[in-house]
Amino acid sequence: MRAENRPPVEQAVDEAKAAADRASRATDETLDAMRAAAADAAARGADAVSNASAEIEEVTEDALDEAEDLVEDASEWLERQRRENPALVIAVTAVVGVALLVGVGAIIRALFRR
Repeated sequence: MRAENRPPVEQAVDEAKAAADRASRATDETLDAMRAAAADAAARGADAVSNASAEIEEVTEDALDEAEDLVEDASEWLERQRRENPALVIAVTAVVGVALLVGVGAIIRALFRR
């Protein structure tokens, strides 16, 4: 039968099938685009985490190196001062301990602000 001679119901069913096929193709294309976007976002997120981790590691290593140098210098000074004035050594040790705690706290706050 020709399209113009077909009953309206059959013609409507064929049009509905064609529309469903178009919608299915469009949905498939949209899903593919969404999958690609999600994969791209996941890769960017992994890169960001990796970069942040490397930066944190570098900052931590630098801070530990500096702290080690300070401890060595302080140890030598304290050893000399311990013999001469033990009360001064106790006071300086307490101040250094507080300063280290404040410094570590500042580093931790800086890392978590990002």
